[in-house]
Amino acid sequence: MHKKSPDHSNAMTKADKFMKICQNQEKSVVEFGSNAYRNKVEKNKKALTSIVKTIVLLGKQNIAFRGKTEEKSNFRALINYRAEVDSDLHDHLANSLKHAQYLSPSIQNEFIHICGNQISDSIVHRSQDARYFSILADEFADVSNTEQFAFCLRYIERQSCGKHVLHEDFLSFVQTTETTGETLHQLLLDEIHKHNLNPNFIVGQGYDGTGNMSGCHRGVQARFSAEFPNAKYIHCRNHRLNLAICHSCRVAFVQPMFTVVGDVLFFITSSPKRLGVYSSHNDDGEALKKFCPTRWSQHSESITAFYTHFKSILETLTDLQVGTDTKTVHSVKPSKGCPVF
Repeated sequence: MHKKSPDHSNAMTKADKFMKICQNQEKSVVEFGSNAYRNKVEKNKKALTSIVKTIVLLGKQNIAFRGKTEEKSNFRALINYRAEVDSDLHDHLANSLKHAQYLSPSIQNEFIHICGNQISDSIVHRSQDARYFSILADEFADVSNTEQFAFCLRYIERQSCGKHVLHEDFLSFVQTTETTGETLHQLLLDEIHKHNLNPNFIVGQGYDGTGNMSGCHRGVQARFSAEFPNAKYIHCRNHRLNLAICHSCRVAFVQPMFTVVGDVLFFITSSPKRLGVYSSHNDDGEALKKFCPTRWSQHSESITAFYTHFKSILETLTDLQVGTDTKTVHSVKPSKGCPVF
């Protein structure tokens, strides 16, 4: 009786019209009756598109949105620059109300969140099309000393041209207060279900060698392997390489070499005057590179540059040794058995 009543019929008609208008399948009564309203909507859409493109540009270039003040932020600077050639955006900034310009930090964060969801949805969609996938995860503390769990997917995309492309995509950060194997396993499982991924299609899992991740009894890999036998665990090769390099650098012959080379590189590059003396002996213009404590690839670049320009470095130290700067002369004076000399 309720389905046949006029009230129910009217409500269903209005709901159907409302959904069609929201999905741009039909136009609202206001749009039908007013050309001025339609033009205003189109201008607002164009202005909003320019704002979103600016946000995407900042994200792609890894540029900070904020500044010392909101008016001097990178976001506002780019918006104002774009408005010089974008008439719709210029009119939007000049004529719209202050609370309806879509430029506030909260609106920026909302747009960033929407863009992030679209990116993660596209990654999940590709991995679902691939069906089988592997998971990569690592737990660490950021600069604010907050424990986070990084979650990545590894899968093979089948393209329409017949090629198979391997993808390894970051999906999300998950904050955690505990780092036990049980807690991290549950966090990882919750994240998999949150993105509508089927854990039964996991064929691999890669973590570092810590006990809470790779432990054979209570680690994350052991818990996953017990629940999903196809998820084979592989110790992260980058972590293994890092462990091997760290172990080799503790060898008695190697450790002093890194210390001496690091000190020489820092000594030359930390002063514009000393760097100028080095440049006068170096014709190819290649710069020396200081060590980075956490990036071993940069150690390799530094050692290679040091070895390639060893003669120029010796000439630089020789010139500095006989210079007039007493502090520099004292610093560069070699001690007995110094491997550099």
